[in-house]
Amino acid sequence: MPLEFFSQAHLLIYYHFSLQNTYTLIRTSIRKLLHSLTRKADFDSQLLAGLKLNYQERKKPAIDWSNAEAREVLLNDLVNDALRVLEVTATLPLTETEPKLRTILEKVTFQDIDPKADGKEFQIKMGVAEDRLISTVDHDMRHGRKSAARTFNGYKTHIAMVQEFEFIGAVEVTPGNIYDGQVAKDLI
Repeated sequence: MPLEFFSQAHLLIYYHFSLQNTYTLIRTSIRKLLHSLTRKADFDSQLLAGLKLNYQERKKPAIDWSNAEAREVLLNDLVNDALRVLEVTATLPLTETEPKLRTILEKVTFQDIDPKADGKEFQIKMGVAEDRLISTVDHDMRHGRKSAARTFNGYKTHIAMVQEFEFIGAVEVTPGNIYDGQVAKDLI
C-alpha cells in the first residue's frame, strides 16, 4: 500500500458489528441483565414479576412493524419493563459485571425516549442523542461523519505522519463520533 494512503487525517476501520435500533437496544439490554441475575442461585425471580415481555428469547417480538400503534405499544412495554428492572436492581447486590449491564440498560432506555405529554406513555425522541450507544455487542462504537452527507458506524483511526520521512508517528483509535481535532494534540 503506498505511503500516501496513510497521510490522510484519519482512516475508518470496518468490521462486522451489530447496529441496533432503539427497540432492540432496550430489549437486548434487559435480556442480558436478567440473564446474569437469574443465574444466581439466591435470586428471587418474583422481584421481576409483572414484566410485559419474554426476555428469554433472542428473536424480535412478533408484531406488525408497519403498524405505528403496535410499535408504540411495544415501545411502552419495553420502557416500562426497563424501568422495573432498573428499580429492582438499584437495591440488589450485584456481581462484578452487573453494574455495567445496568448502566448500559439505563443509557439505552433514556437516550432515545421522551415521555409523552400525559407523562404515562413514551415516544422515540426526534433526532439523535449525543454519544448515542448504537450496539449492545460493542459498547464503544458510535455513529460518525466523514462529511455532511456521508455517515458511518464504528470507529475512526487518527494517524499522525511525519511527511518529511513518510513515517507514521502516532495512531489513535476512537469511537466514530470523536472529532479529529479532539485527538490531534495527543497525536503530536
